[in-house]
Amino acid sequence: MQDLIEKLKFEKELKIVQKKEMIEVLGFESKNKYEILDQSGSVLMYAGESGEGIFDTILRQILGHYRNFNINVYDKQGAQLFRANHPFKFYFRELSVFDKDQKNFGKLTKEFSLLHKKFVIELANGEKLQMKSPIMSFWTFPILKNDREVATIKKKWSGLIKESFLDADNFTVSFSDPSLSWETKLVILMSALFIDISYFEKKPS
Repeated sequence: MQDLIEKLKFEKELKIVQKKEMIEVLGFESKNKYEILDQSGSVLMYAGESGEGIFDTILRQILGHYRNFNINVYDKQGAQLFRANHPFKFYFRELSVFDKDQKNFGKLTKEFSLLHKKFVIELANGEKLQMKSPIMSFWTFPILKNDREVATIKKKWSGLIKESFLDADNFTVSFSDPSLSWETKLVILMSALFIDISYFEKKPS
């Protein structure tokens, strides 16, 4: 755990690689699973949705990203480190981030906007960051602190086959402000996973 915290303190960029299953070619949505990589391409940790039962599977097909869900983060040995919870909501959606002992790190909340995807990130210390996708750049999510960009979440093109059939998404999370704490970087990372589930997964018909 301490080694991972030290890595997060100094990493300038994280890569998110989604692991898809062939059953999704048929339109069946399985649990989202991810590898989190450092700048060199080495695996730092794993993340994935919880929920194994038939009820969770049915809700995933019917309600998609609107449902209540948890994203768990594990180290390379499989021990759970962090958790993010999304309650059942249709518009003013939110994601709260905790460690395994329920210590709160912060929350991402969707705000009303007609032309942008607009969010506020409120950290545990009360500090607030803004995240808004530009009108003509739907795959990029700059994160601002006092109107200054401190980080960016960007979806990367995964290739024609994956984009067309597997719907597998890759992201980079870049940290341009060296003063960001590891806790802030963690909340931004979890926000990137939320963005994938919210905007780049298949929606319920």
